Amino acid sequence: MGVDANNGMFPLAYAYVEIESNSTWLWFLELLSGDLNITNSHGYVFMTDKQKGLIDAVNALFPQAEHRHCLKHLYGNFYLEHRGLALKHQMEAIARATTVPWFHAEMTKMLQLSKPAHDWLMEKDPRHWSRAYFKTDSKCDMLMNNLCEAFNRSILDARDKPILTMLERIQLYIMLLMAGRRVLCEKWHGQVGPRIRKILEKNKAKAQWCIPKAAGQNQFEVMHHSGRTFAVDLKGHSCSCHAWDLNGIPCLHACAAISWFHGNPEDFCDAVYKKEAYLRAYQPMIMPMTSQDQWMKVNLPPLLPPKYHKQPGRPKKTRKQAVEEPKLPSNPYKLPRYGLPLKCANCGGERHNRSGCKEPRNPNIKPTRKRNIAKDKLAVRRRDGGDQSGGQQSMQLRQRKQSSTSQGPSQSQASQVAAASLSQPSEAADAFQSQPSQTPEPAKLSRVQQRRKRMKDQQRSHFVKDPFFHP
Repeated sequence: MGVDANNGMFPLAYAYVEIESNSTWLWFLELLSGDLNITNSHGYVFMTDKQKGLIDAVNALFPQAEHRHCLKHLYGNFYLEHRGLALKHQMEAIARATTVPWFHAEMTKMLQLSKPAHDWLMEKDPRHWSRAYFKTDSKCDMLMNNLCEAFNRSILDARDKPILTMLERIQLYIMLLMAGRRVLCEKWHGQVGPRIRKILEKNKAKAQWCIPKAAGQNQFEVMHHSGRTFAVDLKGHSCSCHAWDLNGIPCLHACAAISWFHGNPEDFCDAVYKKEAYLRAYQPMIMPMTSQDQWMKVNLPPLLPPKYHKQPGRPKKTRKQAVEEPKLPSNPYKLPRYGLPLKCANCGGERHNRSGCKEPRNPNIKPTRKRNIAKDKLAVRRRDGGDQSGGQQSMQLRQRKQSSTSQGPSQSQASQVAAASLSQPSEAADAFQSQPSQTPEPAKLSRVQQRRKRMKDQQRSHFVKDPFFHP
């Protein structure tokens, strides 16, 4: 994968091999060198993920090229021996340091955090993973090969198909990708792409904390609010922070110097980020293809697939997660317990709970809610006769008795009021109004019965057809 003028992925070459080894990498890189006509590898940058045989193949075929290692894969090896969020952030700060003095200052901070981690990083060549030692010819300061991972993600559905079907789908994807980007480039507002403009807007916002002072001949001394001072050369497209030299995009100090004479930072971007370079990269097109039934028959030996070697175990279709990558929980609706060890409430031991404890029960433990519900259920069954249906029938009988006893006096009073109303209507009406309304009090239900009643009401309201539900 290559990098286009908008910091996007540009497919260069792909191949299907039987196994990832030193011989297959040599074969692939030899074809790549011949297709790109690379006679002098000076100025090229290869970023690898430290795969088997890839480092040796790059060093053998492109000795003068700059070879970088992906920071994410490098941290994967670092994580196996030195773990911790502070060490991770400090390692990223060391890799992002753009000058050699800043690199040594960050390494000193790592030494204060952990001496073994500092010694582990000292064994690695900083020219492969730190911006402070990168060359400035390529105008690229990338630390991770996310472009290759993005391409692998886009062709994930085609990877498990037969060889011809897989190649046809990849060809269709690249054809649509290049055609779509040619159309989108016509909608650019300015000289650079939207991603480059976004970087410039961030640098222009940070440039408000800088004070530029003109020295003459397009050279400025820029003072940052932190107290640091930087030298900016607009004619040479250089800054002492080394960030403009690395990626070709004006840094915040350069943006502050450009704003001194109300200039446009897009005019000072490198030519590799301009619209003309983008169109020149996507001008060649992938030609459309016909289906296999329209292919011409040739007298050549048929295309045979590579030798198939069955790996042990079930074939994996999911991506292999990194060591420090958080794994997806089995239940997404349950909150994880970060940093809390599993502790038993019965014996006080760790790595097991009370349900799986092998020690005898502790009588001083307070019962949980489930045990309280079980006790209430058992008490209701004992009180109502043991059976659930019998308990419901007895409860209904008690409710009827209570309603009959409560309705008896009210009915007699109503009959007396009705008889008095025949003789004296006005007095009867006043007497009926003066009588208090006595409604039967509902029977008190236990917690289990209340819970069952709520579940039945919910099923009635939502019209849930449950074969075990009898209203």
